[in-house]
Formats: sequence, structure tokens, C-alpha cells
Amino acid sequence: MMNDLPNPVDLIKLAEPDNLDVAARLAREKLGALDPAVVAARCGAGIVDGGLELVYLGTTLHVRLPGWLIHYAGGPELNPYEQVLVLHYLASSDPVPPPDDPITFTEVPSGEFYGSAFDRRAKIPLLAAFGEDPERAIACAAPYGGTRAEHGDLAVSVRALPNVKIILVFWKGDNEFPPDVKLLLSSSIASFLSTEDIAHLAGLTASRIIKESRR
Repeated sequence: MMNDLPNPVDLIKLAEPDNLDVAARLAREKLGALDPAVVAARCGAGIVDGGLELVYLGTTLHVRLPGWLIHYAGGPELNPYEQVLVLHYLASSDPVPPPDDPITFTEVPSGEFYGSAFDRRAKIPLLAAFGEDPERAIACAAPYGGTRAEHGDLAVSVRALPNVKIILVFWKGDNEFPPDVKLLLSSSIASFLSTEDIAHLAGLTASRIIKESRR
């Protein structure tokens, strides 16, 4: 269900351990009442080895049933912070609208009130890392499923989750205007994630790509 944000502090509260435990428990309780096959079909996951598999930022995750515990495929458990994001994605149940043009964060529910917080989490760090040389973002996003897209002077589309794309659109700047970047989102993203989760996912996507640029 889509959740409005009562205040900007909620954009960071998800990371607090107590909140993570409660959020994960509530999501697993909801998922426990759902048919895994229906969840998989809605969210773009597959049924593998008695559980679900889906790709998250270029990495395959395995969801063990019936407990809905999320692990890297053949590896350790996903960290609690990102488990909650993926659980919320899987537990979502809002109607999914027909495909449309990508939207900005200000177009998701209550997003217009928290644009500055979203910019601090994703836009500003991306601009600092790639503003002068956005071409580097193509290679840095590749390990996370990033591909070149047709927006702005240069754009990278990252399929963060099977039904969620985050598009980084760069303008190189010139004598009149400085470099800029805008984040575009799948038009149906609010059917799968709350505004809070969208902000977190965008920040995680940005941080992964920026970290890759420092290798």
C-alpha cells in the first residue's frame, strides 16, 4: 500500500534497527497470507527451488519460503535494510497502471514535499561524481544492470527491481548552464513501493554507482 510521509525525518527512520525488525515482520506476515505464485507473477520474479528468485540491482536474490527470508543466490542473507525494501516490493498490492512515460520523484505521492531530501540522497552525490564526465556513469552502472538510455545528453537506465527502473539523465552543461542530472522513475513505481522506499532505493542505486566510480 502506498504510504504518505508525515515528515522528512521518516526518510531515514527505516534504517533504525527496531523499525527494520517491525517492518520486516509486518511485510512477512502480509506475504504469508499470499500465494507465492501470484506474488512472483505480479513482481516479475521466478519460482526456483521452492522459492522465489528476482534480480535486484544486477544481483540475483533467492527468497526462501515459507519464511520469506531473502538471500543472495547461493550466498549469505541480504542485509536487514535492503531486505525490508525487497519485502515491501514483494508485498505490494496496489493496482498497476498501464505503462507510461517515466516520472520524477515529485510526481509520486507526497514526493513534492520531500524533493530536497531526495536530491541530497541521490541527485547531488551523482552530480558531484559524474557531472563533469557523465560518460563514466555508463560503465559504472553496468554491474548493477545499467544500460544506455535516450534522454538528455546522456542517460543510464538501471532496473533496480524487475518492475522498477531508475533512469539517470545527465546534461553536460555549457557556457550558459552548469552540468545537471535528473532521476526519472518507472511510471508505476508507486504501485510497488512507498514514497519512503522509493527515496531509499534511489539513494542505494546512486551510492552503488558512485562507489563503482571510485574503484
